[in-house]
Amino acid sequence: MSAPLRVLRLKTPAAIFSLTEAETEAFGRVQSLVPAGRIWGEFAPDTPRSVASGEGETYLIQTARFTCRHDQGLGHGATLRIEGADWRVQSLYRDADGYVCLGLERVLA
Repeated sequence: MSAPLRVLRLKTPAAIFSLTEAETEAFGRVQSLVPAGRIWGEFAPDTPRSVASGEGETYLIQTARFTCRHDQGLGHGATLRIEGADWRVQSLYRDADGYVCLGLERVLA
């Protein structure tokens, strides 16, 4: 009985982008985000945390969960633009109710 009620919480729109790579005229490589669709889901961001790099630099990262009904166009490394911020898909799995659960991450500073 809970599965139909969960659909009502899928209120956050997200634009899906895939990462493409091409060679430049100077034989370099350039990466671009290409729009791949739109999806609605339940967005649950965590509190940002400070992380130290191997070189002693400190930066902020934020993780989040995004639950949706299908995984078309989604996969590890895809980007979701949610509320104006870009989030990279770090993990993807289906829960017992058949919903797709995404683990997202973004670097803040």
